[in-house]
Amino acid sequence: MNLTYLIKRPIITEKSLQLASSHRYTFEVDPQASKFQIKAAVAKIFKVDVLSVHTINITGKTQRKRGRRGFYQTPNWKKAIIQLPKHQTIDLFETEEQKQEKTKDKKAKAQRGLKTKEQKNIETQKPAAAVAQKDQETQKVEAGVKTARPKTESLKDRLTQRIRRTTSK
Repeated sequence: MNLTYLIKRPIITEKSLQLASSHRYTFEVDPQASKFQIKAAVAKIFKVDVLSVHTINITGKTQRKRGRRGFYQTPNWKKAIIQLPKHQTIDLFETEEQKQEKTKDKKAKAQRGLKTKEQKNIETQKPAAAVAQKDQETQKVEAGVKTARPKTESLKDRLTQRIRRTTSK
């Protein structure tokens, strides 16, 4: 069985987000998957180390059909709770508070003069791109081609123009 098909979807509820704060993540998995297969799949897909895997078989609920007589049952499924080490996380389960904390940390590092990997990459790419853009602009000027200015019309302006066109007809 292909490992990428074992994990069907992450389960994102209030309870699962609380568990995520303690580095436990919940997923819906294939009902025939074993704990070892789930561990290997999570490690491969999210590139993390898995400490433990707990699985729960959940039986489907019996529900009434609307407008008809009879009942039907929702399908059975399997839930896996994965425990990760403290220094590793899965980004799918981040809450807004955690994202804000990360941005605050990045801003604090920037204020202290420490550069993140992204900033270093941008600085190395920026001069080459700027030089190439200037070369293109000088070639256009030498050829006598006028550079077009980008349109900065607002949505309100465009709508008023459209109304004027329809009313003038």
